[in-house]
This record gives sequence, structure tokens and C-alpha cells, in this order.
Amino acid sequence: MKEDIPKSAKENKNTWALWKFCETITPDEITILIGKRKQDIKYEKNMSKIRELRTDISILTDAYEIMKKRGK
Repeated sequence: MKEDIPKSAKENKNTWALWKFCETITPDEITILIGKRKQDIKYEKNMSKIRELRTDISILTDAYEIMKKRGK
């Protein structure tokens, strides 16, 4: 069986680490992290930080869908 891994998680070490972290927490905790990242975007002025936060949200969203599909 092929393991579900978001393509965006393979981009660099930081996104891979976030993906691996998501495998250890529950979907409810992932939802909380998504909300936190969205809050952070509202107050961030640095465009590179905003891109990082959007990438995090993308990976967290993918991780949430995969974990729900796995039945975790």
C-alpha cells in the first residue's frame, strides 16, 4: 500500500518536519494549528513569513484530510 504524503511536504526540511509532526497528533489538533496559522497571517507584514504560513496551512490541510481518510 502506498503511503499518503502531501507533495508539498517533500519540498524542504521544514515542511517535511511539519508533516511528520502531524502524523503524531489528532485531526482536532491539526484543526487548531490551521486556525492559529490563519490568525498569524492576519497580523504578519513580512511577505516571506506570509508565504511560509500559507505553506504550513496547505500542509496542515492536506495532513488533516489524510488523517481523516486513515481513520485516525
